[in-house]
Amino acid sequence: MANLWSCDTPCVFSVWCTSPFEEGNAFAKLYYDFSPQTHGMAGFSIYRSEVSANDPYVSYLQNSRGQPINSGNLAIRDGRNFNKLTLRETEFSTTPTNEEKKRYFARFDHQFDNKATLKADFSVQNRFINTGLFSTTNPSANFNGGVGELSALPQDQRINGKLEFGMPLHFAALPTWLAAHNVVAGFDANEENMHRVRYNLSNWRDWNSKTATIYNASGTSNTYGGYVQDEWQPLEKLSVYAGGRFDSWSSSGQVQQMTPLLPYSHQYDERTFTQFSQKGAVVYKPLDLICTPARSPTPTVSAYSGVSLPKPRRI
Repeated sequence: MANLWSCDTPCVFSVWCTSPFEEGNAFAKLYYDFSPQTHGMAGFSIYRSEVSANDPYVSYLQNSRGQPINSGNLAIRDGRNFNKLTLRETEFSTTPTNEEKKRYFARFDHQFDNKATLKADFSVQNRFINTGLFSTTNPSANFNGGVGELSALPQDQRINGKLEFGMPLHFAALPTWLAAHNVVAGFDANEENMHRVRYNLSNWRDWNSKTATIYNASGTSNTYGGYVQDEWQPLEKLSVYAGGRFDSWSSSGQVQQMTPLLPYSHQYDERTFTQFSQKGAVVYKPLDLICTPARSPTPTVSAYSGVSLPKPRRI
């Protein structure tokens, strides 16, 4: 039976529990010049946040016996009308969560005597998230303790690498307006690994009190791309860009749900996708200002939703 509560003016239902929040980040970079033409850089960054919900809340809702109400079906009187809602104790508090993200990265570039350039980039990012919550269907569970779940993301890893070579070319046998070119070619690779899992907890405030795994999902996606671009400069202030990029994407994964009422298991076979994207741009600089042409399109990958190749921006 629903509890009846009267509210003829704007009301305050409760005072939320305090939620201490901690957040911190740090990073470091190291630069080193191997020679005037060769440079290197390496770095590390870390981000961590933690949200707690330790202090109790106060509910101003009361039943006919004057007892506080923090869950159940309510009928709130608003003049002659009644507004019905289902109240859960989770409405009065935040969900304890912690997150950590670490990233390692490095860069190398070298210029040869003939003005050709070689560039390399590499990075690895690892992220994990833990979130605890108590059961809203078990009457013995509440804000202070009892059975619940731990939702965890123990692995969310991204690995990126890129290698690019550029060389200016001058064809003396051609007319001056056709002779000047700058060719850039490169290759990049991306790998993403995800693992998500949920556990039953005998005490949702103790994340080490795991009793069973109720959900387990993992997936991997890989993207490999190669591109080439030619910059032709017929006039001092006019540049013409033409090029193309080829991308290959693949993804696979699996999911298991071990709940008694709805068990489920499925293996996602590897899916692949390839695409070629051409590019063209014209840049005219009447003044000596910095102007950057459209970059080679970079694929945006989602582990199970496919691949989207954005079009190059128009200049």
